[in-house]
Amino acid sequence: MTIADLDHPLAAILGTWTATGQSYFEDDGVLQDWSVTILKDSKDLSKVWFVNLVPYVSGTPVNPFGIVNSDMTEIRIPVHQVLATSGSYGLIRLESYYGPDGEEYIEDGGFITITIAPNKKSMVIQDELLAAVYRNADATGLLGYFEAIASGTIMKKD
Repeated sequence: MTIADLDHPLAAILGTWTATGQSYFEDDGVLQDWSVTILKDSKDLSKVWFVNLVPYVSGTPVNPFGIVNSDMTEIRIPVHQVLATSGSYGLIRLESYYGPDGEEYIEDGGFITITIAPNKKSMVIQDELLAAVYRNADATGLLGYFEAIASGTIMKKD
């Protein structure tokens, strides 16, 4: 059986969103906008896929996934998912620090939290978004970051 997007239990959050957040690579206070698309999973009704979750990542994109809770108020995105592949780098992956102070690194098994507004027309990314670039596929030899976005990024439905 195929479920059309409009019939999908997560239909209210699927589609294109405009994200507005603070890049750590820009001057303080300068917000940037980018487009993020949320897609359904073909088999798991609680799983969604993110296109362009972290902007400006070089290489061939790989879409990270998140799990939506049963009352559709939160999405949890596991950290350390591959964000892109590249012939120039061993690994490009999603990393994060918890919350607004960004002091606690999110280790393996942790997740980035996105809260969903009750009207399903906005979301807030509660943790930082980092696109870490490593020389080696085993996450050694950190070269830097393609992008680092502060917590509190707001996503609004287009």
